[in-house]
Amino acid sequence: MPLIDLKSLIQDVMGFVMRDNFCQAPRIRGLLVTALLLAFSVSPVLAQDTDNTQKEPLRLAFFNDYAPYSWEEGGRMRGILVDVMDEILSRRMGLAVEYMGYPWARAQEHVKRKADGFVTLPNDERRSYVIFCELPVLIGTYTVFVNRKNAHNPDMADISSIPDLKRFVVGGYLGSSWASRHLEAQGVPIVWTNNLESLLRMLAADRIEMVSNNSAVIKYNLRLLGLSDKVAELPNVLDQAPFNLGIGKHSPYLSVLPEFEETLRKLTDDGTIKAIVERYTMSAPPPGPAAHDSIR
Repeated sequence: MPLIDLKSLIQDVMGFVMRDNFCQAPRIRGLLVTALLLAFSVSPVLAQDTDNTQKEPLRLAFFNDYAPYSWEEGGRMRGILVDVMDEILSRRMGLAVEYMGYPWARAQEHVKRKADGFVTLPNDERRSYVIFCELPVLIGTYTVFVNRKNAHNPDMADISSIPDLKRFVVGGYLGSSWASRHLEAQGVPIVWTNNLESLLRMLAADRIEMVSNNSAVIKYNLRLLGLSDKVAELPNVLDQAPFNLGIGKHSPYLSVLPEFEETLRKLTDDGTIKAIVERYTMSAPPPGPAAHDSIR
């Protein structure tokens, strides 16, 4: 069906209107009726198209094997970061959000091309294709865990930096990027185990003196394994890693960042974010599968 040039039609109508005998012309009556019908029928269609565009979901890409922060289970994404994003973007801001899980390298590539954003550690390379909210969604801390019977050992209580760990038998598990890049790289001898579960069981049995890694990851897995009563966390923080929402420079959702930051600030201040984290690190047992190391 050929398209009707609405602009030309209206100009044609106005030309007849300017004539003295326009009210007697049968053609003008038809043109006026057609123009009015088009005006009222096209407008809702255009409005509907605009509304559909606005309802395109905000697509966030996550690492699908990074419990307790994010993992895929039963075809759905779960975890601390997913729950925080759902609370802010869906519940508080009323946006439609789609949570997609991939191996971490693919998740980052997806944000460059299709996905609207991710939640991760800001760095220069990522800043080249996303704009980060400057307020972190949360801050991951790296602390020291010891057998509970050694929790009040004064030598251990004095630990305040990574080099202080050199005096102790420190455990790590194969594949732990943080232990290799931060502990081993600074001269801390590591007793390596095959996996995180083996490492935590060795610590609970007092076969190693301490473990240093992401606090949420360790506490989450201690709860899963039922070892929380045998292991204690020392208070000093050795390292931190912020998790910030980054929205792709190509995304139509860049404009939500100011409202997102304002909402995030409120939920941080009122304890909502802390409560979400504690669902995974303080509950017994926490939801989900065993975890892996940092994705930094």
